[in-house]
Amino acid sequence: MTTSPLPDLLKILSDELNALAEMTEAMHDLICTDHPRQDAPYVRAVQSIDRTQQTLENLATFLAVAGDHAPAEYEVALQSALETVRLGDLKHRLAISRQAVNGLARPSDPGGEFELFA
Repeated sequence: MTTSPLPDLLKILSDELNALAEMTEAMHDLICTDHPRQDAPYVRAVQSIDRTQQTLENLATFLAVAGDHAPAEYEVALQSALETVRLGDLKHRLAISRQAVNGLARPSDPGGEFELFA
């Protein structure tokens, strides 16, 4: 059975949300260039991206601080939860060992092959 100490799990989740916040910020920068028309739907879309980025950052910080105060002796069974994760690299990061958490380096490139969803 795969288990993780609660503080480690919260740290990993925080790291994942921070990475998503960074990617969202990059999308925001792409879309917010000199757009020829600043109509209401465009402004709402930009505000939505900004709100998403801020929410991800806030959740990441919340989980990191909660993890700092979570008892290390609490273990979380992950097997059932891991079975729901379809992205292999994400599943691997969520299941890493305690020793790897301290040395966890977030890849700057999400890796894998590019897949365009239609």
